[in-house]
Amino acid sequence: MKTLLTILGLGMLGLNVLADVGPDLSAGTDTQYFTKLRFDTAQKGGFPPIWKSNPERRKIQEAYRAGEVESVLSLSDSWLKRLPIDADVHLMVAMCYKEKGDLVNMCQHLNVFYGLLGSITSAGDGLSEQTAFRVVSLEEEYSLIQEIGGKVKNQKLIGNIDRLEVERRGGKTVTLYFDVSVHLKALAKSFEGK
Repeated sequence: MKTLLTILGLGMLGLNVLADVGPDLSAGTDTQYFTKLRFDTAQKGGFPPIWKSNPERRKIQEAYRAGEVESVLSLSDSWLKRLPIDADVHLMVAMCYKEKGDLVNMCQHLNVFYGLLGSITSAGDGLSEQTAFRVVSLEEEYSLIQEIGGKVKNQKLIGNIDRLEVERRGGKTVTLYFDVSVHLKALAKSFEGK
């Protein structure tokens, strides 16, 4: 853990050169930058509000599970240029760079991963409807829950608020609230004309 924190610290202190995969990663973990990136991306035409089911995205996941480092990096490049807010793909890419021994690019993608998650949690604590985490996709909810070691036990949509009962490691349950209004608008827009 100490080693990972040291590597992340080095990444934030100036190892912010451009990575070979995806968009410009020079923002570090600037919450405002990632919040703007997330919401701007959600407004673009062709934004896929449910991106994990995308065939291009599935190929990346399959290559990652198969341990095909070079395939993951190759496939991720165009995907992250199209959808730079896919935190889970940034994490996969980071682990591939780690496997290759490229700590600079590993840190850059970890910075983006944590920058995106930090952006989600920056506007509230998620413990009530009034302080709900703002997400642009349900995929963001599950990325955050997975990162905290949680498992969804119950989920209920109340207007624009997604209420999730999450069991954490050790059996403790917490209720988290997510404002999904942007996701719902993007979902409705994706069905227009079909």
